[in-house]
Amino acid sequence: MEKKQGSRITSSNCTNRKRKPEALSSHNFHLHSNSFSNFDTIFGVLISSLHKLHKQPKSLLPLIKKCSDKLRLSLEQHPPPIDSILALLPTLLRSRCPGVAYRGAEIVGVAALVSLEVNERVVLDGETVRALVSALASSNRRVSMAACNAVLDLCVTSVGRENILSFSALEALIEEEGLFYISSFKTQDLAESIFRLSINDDRLSVPLPLDVVQRGFFGRSNSGFKDFMLNIWELSPSFVGRLSRASFERDDIFNPFLESLNTTETFPSFLSSILHNMVSCLPSASDELGILRFLKEARHKLGCPIIYQQDLRVLRTKGHLKEEEHFFPFVLDSHFREDSYVFNLDDILKCEEAFTVGYTVALRGMEFRFRRIAAIADGLASLFGQPSVGANMYLTPPDSQGLARHYDDHCVFVCQLFGTKKWRVFSRSSVQLPRLYDPLDNPPCSEVDGLETGCELFTLRQGDTLYIPRGFLHEAYTETGCNSSGYSLHLTFGIEVEPPFE
Repeated sequence: MEKKQGSRITSSNCTNRKRKPEALSSHNFHLHSNSFSNFDTIFGVLISSLHKLHKQPKSLLPLIKKCSDKLRLSLEQHPPPIDSILALLPTLLRSRCPGVAYRGAEIVGVAALVSLEVNERVVLDGETVRALVSALASSNRRVSMAACNAVLDLCVTSVGRENILSFSALEALIEEEGLFYISSFKTQDLAESIFRLSINDDRLSVPLPLDVVQRGFFGRSNSGFKDFMLNIWELSPSFVGRLSRASFERDDIFNPFLESLNTTETFPSFLSSILHNMVSCLPSASDELGILRFLKEARHKLGCPIIYQQDLRVLRTKGHLKEEEHFFPFVLDSHFREDSYVFNLDDILKCEEAFTVGYTVALRGMEFRFRRIAAIADGLASLFGQPSVGANMYLTPPDSQGLARHYDDHCVFVCQLFGTKKWRVFSRSSVQLPRLYDPLDNPPCSEVDGLETGCELFTLRQGDTLYIPRGFLHEAYTETGCNSSGYSLHLTFGIEVEPPFE
């Protein structure tokens, strides 16, 4: 019988080998018997072996590794009771034997991806998470990288990210910074783990059930989302949700966000408080293979104040040519780079002044800044099977227009949170939908002025949701007297269809 690489010597080719007495244990009988495929047997043998490992390391270590491998395989194929596995994981992870600790981390990673429920059970087990974080600092590189991969797997859920952070995993990963400069593909996992953990550090999202997100955007009918995908998606603009005032106040998924802003004020006084507490949300490459390079480049910028154009814009569209103009004079400076101007306290105060004279304040990256928005964005991403969903907020004064007429390279859901806003959406001018990250040309107004017959007008009131496909020209404006306050507040959620997911 041929020996496979990396396997134990089988019984058929060791008949003449002299065995030590301690190796002739009942464990070896189970190891080669058919009953060893049974989880209860694996569990019992593993518990017993771990308990006696310090007395018989040479004979029991191969057995423990074999049991651990079988346990990992059983998780991938027929998940056993998670309670039993959780009882084992801390002991495996804290083992002084690198081979055992390594396999413990691998089991955590596999368990984290079995299902959302199992992921939550693992990450809420304090002893397991503590042991996993300790393994990150292991002097054995194989153990530390396996622990890093397990952290990455646990971070696929917001519950996982939140609990992993609470055990100081971010600090432990940063301490391993030297690993960044080791040429290894798995270094990528370490960088991505740090990125995922830090992105929502102090404003972690609380998961929303998928049916709640679906109902919030597509109504209470079970067929709402299906009908939308079959008849509207990337075909035409359309109302996709309209709640009555009573329903909005009772059921709307945005209510917690609105309450945190205190939008009942006549003037949106919440603007300054938002800007005062905001930090820069640095853009990263669209593909996650660029995470390592991104972290190296951005390491000295993380946590800095907001940056104009990158995080915030203050602009209006005015005049016969309907061109955008910015409130801040530094935008007109020929030396100005859109990612270079850091906002200071005086600039923040001037935003309120700009609002009073007709400028829209646009905030990007809301999914990184507010718990509730992060949860809604995560839910939409899951619903559409996309890696992520971006969210921007627009605060527009009465009788004003913010962005000029334009189209996007991604589909947009406009959610009216407060006040009233009118939208004009034009027929698609090209058969080919724009691809994500393609350069977009702003068509001259003269090209679309004659397309009024191909234009649909939508009036969005509090609780309404409008869908605009990518490639459809659109513009939005407020009118005086539409509501008591006169201003409009809305969120846009961008469904960025990455090429592999089309």
